[in-house]
Amino acid sequence: MIRKCGVRSAECGIEESSPQPYKCSMGNKRTKPLSHIDAFRAIHDILIQAWDPIGVGDEPLAHNEYDSYIPTIYRFISDGCDLYKLTSHLQSLASKSMGLRGPTVTREYNEIIAAHLINAVRGE
Repeated sequence: MIRKCGVRSAECGIEESSPQPYKCSMGNKRTKPLSHIDAFRAIHDILIQAWDPIGVGDEPLAHNEYDSYIPTIYRFISDGCDLYKLTSHLQSLASKSMGLRGPTVTREYNEIIAAHLINAVRGE
């Protein structure tokens, strides 16, 4: 079952039945950013549970599949990148680095994930 996240009333792709569900906080904004370690953990959770372009989120042995992307995503967000830049980066990772096509590579889908990432790290 897919939860609605409230970002443009679109489906965010975060499954309620996930073993460690990422709690969509688009409606519950924090007043300050997360610590470095908590931010890395939040980015990891969003990438594996919501973004997951190759579909390995249910495989415990693959939970580190996207970890190499975390430092760059964190740096982009902490340096103040906008939604457009982070969306483009996610699209590039999926389409160019992974060679994927389909719904996980669309701009709209990646924009929703980028909004989650920015909100998780910055509390915006």
